[in-house]
Amino acid sequence: MLLHHANYTLDFLSPARPFHLHKLLQRFAVGGFIFLSGFKLTKSKLKSSISEFVINRFSKIYGLYFLSVIIFSTTAYPYLNNENFPSIKNTLLHLVALQAILPDHFGNNFHTLWFVSVLLICYSAFLIFRAWLTDLSKFILWVSGFTLSISIIRIIFLQRGIYLFQYDLELWLLIFFAGMINADRNLSLEIKEYYLIFAKFAIIFGLSILLFLYNYSGDIPANIFRIIEIFGALIFLFPSYSLILRKHFIFHPYVIFILKYIAASSYCIFLLHRSIWTVLFYLFSDRTIVQSLFILGLGVPLICLISYLFQSSYTSLTKINTKR
Repeated sequence: MLLHHANYTLDFLSPARPFHLHKLLQRFAVGGFIFLSGFKLTKSKLKSSISEFVINRFSKIYGLYFLSVIIFSTTAYPYLNNENFPSIKNTLLHLVALQAILPDHFGNNFHTLWFVSVLLICYSAFLIFRAWLTDLSKFILWVSGFTLSISIIRIIFLQRGIYLFQYDLELWLLIFFAGMINADRNLSLEIKEYYLIFAKFAIIFGLSILLFLYNYSGDIPANIFRIIEIFGALIFLFPSYSLILRKHFIFHPYVIFILKYIAASSYCIFLLHRSIWTVLFYLFSDRTIVQSLFILGLGVPLICLISYLFQSSYTSLTKINTKR
């Protein structure tokens, strides 16, 4: 959420942008959501029937997603696209969550909402490959072939002038599969903590230098840079989240209370934060320190509150319908 503030306020991350650290932080935030999705699904849904899994996942995420697409199309999309509203085809493409497969086909993708399309692809991959998780070597072979196939198909269609699959889809799939492996094998308990800490900081330093050099020289071909970015982010994310899963953090009860409600509303925070910030920007559009304090100071708690209300109301409705 905070990584997107520069669209609405003064850019407080400008010193880090030459190093592309904002991209690494974005991978960490979204990647964490996807990594934990793979982890939690493996812990709870590994043996669920296909119909039970589809109904459970669909009922949990789609209603809120549908509503967020409508809200986004009338608020954030015009603001981010020179006051142009999305076409009907583009809106329909997003309503059926195919934008990760057909990116920018009928207009610009809706910022941020693409991750739901990626999440649904991850869910499909979970159903396909979960049976092989008991044999780690076969699982890695199958999922590697799957992600490689996406790259090959993209290249083939690009040669025909057709852009299929958003460029970082493989990264998110690999992160999701890493979460599945971690849940099944408890790798976070098998790797020494000092190695995880060393690997994390070494990768941050090395990747930052590479990104800085690319930003100012442009000597690294785009495809090589893409490979560096994807696999660098993957190597960084895996030890980081493995380390987090190992820790038993002790917090003050008030902090636990706040974290609990933020976690409960995290999905809606992803979906709604740009739309809410857009409305606040239209109320106070001069980019000054005061405006930034208004957007961030009011916006962050407001986004969390509205997201929690949306999420809790939707959860209550789905529970009522389930009981019927």
